[in-house]
Amino acid sequence: MNEREDLRNSSNYYNLEACLFDCVTKSFARKSTLNAFDFYAIISWKSNRSITKVKKGLKSAELTPRALMSKVAECAGDEVRMKVLVEEVAGIGVPIASAILTVCYPDRFTILDYRAWEALFHFKKVESKSIPVDIGSYFNYLGKCREMAREKNMSLRELDHALWGWSKRNSIINLACRKLI
Repeated sequence: MNEREDLRNSSNYYNLEACLFDCVTKSFARKSTLNAFDFYAIISWKSNRSITKVKKGLKSAELTPRALMSKVAECAGDEVRMKVLVEEVAGIGVPIASAILTVCYPDRFTILDYRAWEALFHFKKVESKSIPVDIGSYFNYLGKCREMAREKNMSLRELDHALWGWSKRNSIINLACRKLI
């Protein structure tokens, strides 16, 4: 590949989310696993600061990203998939696991994120302002998101974007309305 082609291909990563949900989702559907590059691209997208912890967790568990994701693909159910990620690899908590599973199974999972949670709290879909990070609470959150997506006639991905955007917009509004000292 020449330098020009390399630069053109690299521009796909400017919008990493679009790249993940186009290329990586399709690749996982075909191969039932992820290569290391795609796996770490998801980690980088969700929480770049967690990459080192996840790498150490995989090494400690004596797993490669490909082996871990093959194991996830073989699981009998969604809760088991989440448990494999969270319980077998130190450094992968529920929020990161939710991102991995959302890229791999975008119609069945959504991302646990403080911005989406804040919006759900505002819309009275969850009772606590504090975001939970245990597996059971994630599936409760997922149920609330599925319910809201049905109510609003949106996909889980569309709802995730809308909730995140609602929170981001409101944080900018709040910032813009503060008086300078």
